[in-house]
Amino acid sequence: MALNDLMLLLVEDDPIAQEQLKLYFEDQFETVLQAYNGLEGLDLYRRYAPDIILTDLRMPGLSGLDMIAEIRKENPDQVIMIFSALNDSDTLLKSLNLSVDGFIPKPILDLSIVEERLKKVAEKIRSKSSEERHQIHQLYQKAYFDALTRIYNRNYFDDYLRRVILSHNDENSLALLIIDMDNLKEINDRYGHATGDRALVLLTDTLRRTIPEKASLVRLGGDEFAVILPGINHKNISGFLQEIESLQGMPLQSDGGSPRISFSIGCSFFPDDARTVDELLAHADEAMYRAKRSGKGRTFFYEEQ
Repeated sequence: MALNDLMLLLVEDDPIAQEQLKLYFEDQFETVLQAYNGLEGLDLYRRYAPDIILTDLRMPGLSGLDMIAEIRKENPDQVIMIFSALNDSDTLLKSLNLSVDGFIPKPILDLSIVEERLKKVAEKIRSKSSEERHQIHQLYQKAYFDALTRIYNRNYFDDYLRRVILSHNDENSLALLIIDMDNLKEINDRYGHATGDRALVLLTDTLRRTIPEKASLVRLGGDEFAVILPGINHKNISGFLQEIESLQGMPLQSDGGSPRISFSIGCSFFPDDARTVDELLAHADEAMYRAKRSGKGRTFFYEEQ
């Protein structure tokens, strides 16, 4: 049973084991995705809808078990295989209750055994037509991605931000930026909604190239965006903000007569400014509206007073 038309998601926090698995399987699968914890795994699952997930169970932040439980809620038929130590009987029992499709004991001494077991579970995937697999992928796209800009939507934002906060502790930090276009209505009124859509896509594409690899860009709705920045605090956000602020006034086209894009930014931090998702979002929104009231095209941080 060939694997070369399938997508594999590897979820493993040990970088050495992760790299060994990737090197072995990257020539056998059409695509091999890598995640180093359950949160990253859940993110990649929702983004790409892989055919097979091979995951460890004990990982920092969101565990493999918790990730599997979330995936099972959304797709009970997703093919998931686990690898874990044989002496961890309690964890193994919990994984069986989640109806995993196979178990591989650790340490993995022979990767060819893993390959054979993956080929067996591939038969379950082959029972579905390519059209069914395509429909499943389209459902994920509609559920978690914005149709115009092709970035994450509000459904993804609420779930992902909640999980990021739950997986962080007081020693870690998180910045949330709310970015709102100042002049989308004027662009729509003067140039038409098609031009307004192009402005939203241009801002999206530019922000996507600007933000760090581990950051998440979301369209909350209309002309409002969010950027989730794990590991960022008051002390190390200035360089990133300077890059975003340099985008202020960028023209929609290079002809000199096209509209220019302006946006206001509000920023709040976890855990300094808020302890919950609702508080973090409300405080970033409050800072963004202060920026608008102060003349637009500016960045404000949340201040408790």
